[in-house]
Amino acid sequence: MAYDVNAIRQSLKKTISGKFSDPDEFRPEKAKNSIDPIRYRFFILPPLKTGDQLKTGAVKQSMDNFFVRHGQHWVNERPHPCPRVYDGSECAICSYGFQLLQECKDKKYGDDRKNAILRQWMPSTYYMVNIFFTNWKGNPEDLRNKVKWYNAPKTCVDKWTSTLMRDDKGDEEDPDAFGIFFDENAAFCFELAVLKEGKSNSYKTSSFIKNNGMPVPMVKNADETPNPKAIELLLKSRSNLWEKVEVPEPAKIQRLASQMISGDDDDTPSLNSGGFDADETKEPSAPAPKAVEAKAKPVVARKPATVVEEDDEAPSPARKEVPLQKAEPKRQVPSEQADDDDSDDMGSEDIDALLKQLDD
Repeated sequence: MAYDVNAIRQSLKKTISGKFSDPDEFRPEKAKNSIDPIRYRFFILPPLKTGDQLKTGAVKQSMDNFFVRHGQHWVNERPHPCPRVYDGSECAICSYGFQLLQECKDKKYGDDRKNAILRQWMPSTYYMVNIFFTNWKGNPEDLRNKVKWYNAPKTCVDKWTSTLMRDDKGDEEDPDAFGIFFDENAAFCFELAVLKEGKSNSYKTSSFIKNNGMPVPMVKNADETPNPKAIELLLKSRSNLWEKVEVPEPAKIQRLASQMISGDDDDTPSLNSGGFDADETKEPSAPAPKAVEAKAKPVVARKPATVVEEDDEAPSPARKEVPLQKAEPKRQVPSEQADDDDSDDMGSEDIDALLKQLDD
């Protein structure tokens, strides 16, 4: 019998969601202190293109950027893909969060309340990339010369994007990484530095290896020229990121939002306090969002970035959740993922960006 391995994997992933560990995924270690960083060095690999041959078969859909953007609402230690982050479709959970933010804005509540709403109702956003660990002795032995995929946080992507947009190496006395850093024949290696900040990892001191502003082949011959055969094998070792990201189901999100807002059953009490105690929620809360049509929209094409420059800092992603508890609903981090919590991620985009969407 012929089995559909991808369908089986997706089904298994949903069944054990929140506890699933993919051997192809890279997760940085939990930092021990704020002084001595844990360091990793890797190349960000090129985006997938339709027809690329990988170990799991041919790629059927091109990536429009060097990353795949996706988001997850965490509820009771289970991730639920966000339609809004995935392809711009309406998300009932986000919609209710936006209503609470609008109420906050209209009544001029402080940042504490805004932050609580963000943690309660907005998804954690990740940027999935393929990476190749160099043979650098500072890398753990089990990662050297290995290809993994990484759920990078926005802080990393901001640094990578600023590098992409840089046209040249800049100051001759202090040259920088620039351009398409993921070009397999002329790339810049990235060093992820992991420090402790509070209870979370911080990646703000991470940076590209500038190499005097000179890109290098990801795999090279003794004379420093690219090794075509080795590079071909490297690119075939990439993961098909479309198989790693879970496609959102708007109908499921609508049902979940209804349970969260109105508490349709004993296990799902109302969360329209937006993360506050009863005495902090005397103002009338926003009405529940209108039902969202249960149909998924096609993925919105985003043109790939063409010039990448590298910056000196990078963070890591935090996985957080909205627990459904009767007393004081607060956003929590699933136990399996607590070590991956990152200081740069409040659970979604920052407040100003979200509030600007309300104006738009």
